[in-house]
Amino acid sequence: MASVAAWLLFGVLELVVGFGAIAPSDGESEVDRVRDELGSPAVSTSAPLLDRPVAVVVGLVLLAAALLLLAGRGSVRYVAAVAGVVGVLDLAVGGRFETGIAIVLLVVGIVPLMLPSVYRFLSADTHTSGTGRVWTSSS
Repeated sequence: MASVAAWLLFGVLELVVGFGAIAPSDGESEVDRVRDELGSPAVSTSAPLLDRPVAVVVGLVLLAAALLLLAGRGSVRYVAAVAGVVGVLDLAVGGRFETGIAIVLLVVGIVPLMLPSVYRFLSADTHTSGTGRVWTSSS
C-alpha cells in the first residue's frame, strides 16, 4: 500500500510541476537586469500552459500505474519504475528542487515491489475477491 501511495504522490508531483503550479522563483531583480541589458523582447512575460510536457506525461503514466497496481496488475510495476526514473531525470535536468522529493518517492515506490511476498502476489494468476472465493482471470 505504501508503494501505491508513493506512486500516486509522485504522479501528482509530476503533474503539478508539469503544469507549472510550482514555478521556480525568477528573482525580479534578475529579470529587470536582463530586460535592461538586452531589451524587453529578451524576457518572456507569459508562461506556457504546459511548462514541462514530459512531467505531465510521466505524471499521467504514474497515476495510471498506481491504479493498475491496486487492481493487481503486476506487470505494470516495470512501467512505473521506468516512468519514475524518467521523472526523476526530467526534474534533475531542469534543476528543480522537487528532485529530492521525487527520489524519495521513487525509492518508497520501488522497494516494496521487490519484496518476495509482493512479487508472488503480483505474479500469481489467482486473487481473492473479498468473499473468500478464489478466481482466475479465465473464470
